[in-house]
Amino acid sequence: MRVLPEALKAHLAGDEWTLATSWLFERKDGVRLGFTSHDRPLQFGGQTYDPGLGLLESATELSDGFAVGSQEVTGALSADTLDEAELAAGLWDGAAVTVYLVNWQAPEDQHAVLMKARIGEVTRDGLLFRAELRTLLDLFAEDKGRVYSERCAAQVGDDACTVNLDEARYKRSVSVLEVTDGMEVLVSGAEDFEEGWAAGGALTKETVGGGVSFTVLRHEKQGSKDLLVLTRPVETYLKQGESLTLKAGCDKTFETCQKKFQNTLNFRGFPHMPGNDFVLWGPKRDTGENTGGAL
Repeated sequence: MRVLPEALKAHLAGDEWTLATSWLFERKDGVRLGFTSHDRPLQFGGQTYDPGLGLLESATELSDGFAVGSQEVTGALSADTLDEAELAAGLWDGAAVTVYLVNWQAPEDQHAVLMKARIGEVTRDGLLFRAELRTLLDLFAEDKGRVYSERCAAQVGDDACTVNLDEARYKRSVSVLEVTDGMEVLVSGAEDFEEGWAAGGALTKETVGGGVSFTVLRHEKQGSKDLLVLTRPVETYLKQGESLTLKAGCDKTFETCQKKFQNTLNFRGFPHMPGNDFVLWGPKRDTGENTGGAL
């Protein structure tokens, strides 16, 4: 149930309205940006809402049930506010969004929350972007609980895994030598990491609000240099000479957990579960494996 300030209720009961929509975007790295459909900046709740992007809103779809509601906002990319490189690098993925109805003549006293959401799909066409805002009911669509799988269900370094990736043996400070082919980064400073050591790990860039991490898909050695293939294009976001943090990755197998991290007590998988070929298993002659002993 939405609670409207009495002053805003009185304004809505009148014959003439001076209303605008405002959006507060909060990225996972702590960056907060406010935008408004009004033609001048608005301030309320300690936040400034800028009209610079010319945001336009679609109709809002909401439901009484558990169907996910949505809205779209469309605007223009701007180097001063919404940077194209940050958008391409995924910094806005999953950002929290609060949508306000505001009386622009008295924004501090007359504003109310219309919807809380997070950014879903973002599409671009030149300097124009379109962002889908999905209501928090979208969280109910995510998988919850443990997965019955041979591989570990935890993320390396999280509370279930318990491995401390901030230990010196699991991370290195690396320098960007070159960004090639959009998602490939050549770095120095991880010479003692074996090839593949960082696959599944993270390459992190420190920012004002904390840090932005990119998942490493593949890790290859090129002499004394390391080639990292990421899951997102970063060619316009990472610059030559920047200092980043590279952390070890995990392929979620029991063998890696045992040999690389010595962490088998916290393995969150079922390494001895039978596979799809279990019905074809059978004893083999003269292998020495069929002793009748425990597996």
